[in-house]
Amino acid sequence: MHDFLDRLLGAKLSESVIHVGLNLLLALLVLLIGIWVAARLANVSERALHRAQVDVTLSGFLRNLIYGVLVAVLIVMALITAGVSAAPLVAALGTAGLAIGLALQGSLLVRFGHPAVAEAFLASRLGGQWGGAFGTLPTGLDLGPIIE
Repeated sequence: MHDFLDRLLGAKLSESVIHVGLNLLLALLVLLIGIWVAARLANVSERALHRAQVDVTLSGFLRNLIYGVLVAVLIVMALITAGVSAAPLVAALGTAGLAIGLALQGSLLVRFGHPAVAEAFLASRLGGQWGGAFGTLPTGLDLGPIIE
């Protein structure tokens, strides 16, 4: 096979193809083993949270969050192993993390926060009575829990 590639493509090109092929194979191996390990670590963390008597919804959310973060890091590692530049991947991963965090902000506040704080947060975002600035609290809210 190596002689065939030498004659067909030239010596340097065939070495390059073999090198890239081995890098891709190694990247796939890193990804497959890493996903297996990530699933095991996520399951161990979920069992530990159940033993600590953490709410089932929260433990499931944290398990999925841990698994997702580990898989995202594994994908970046596999792409770097395959020869892709790391800087754009890390920037994209950071941007995705920020977007997910902002999306979960309101959801987690409504689900686990004090009801008065959640109501004030939603009213400041969705109420439309912003005055001169976005995020201004409308009148008639219970501000005691916010101050505490």
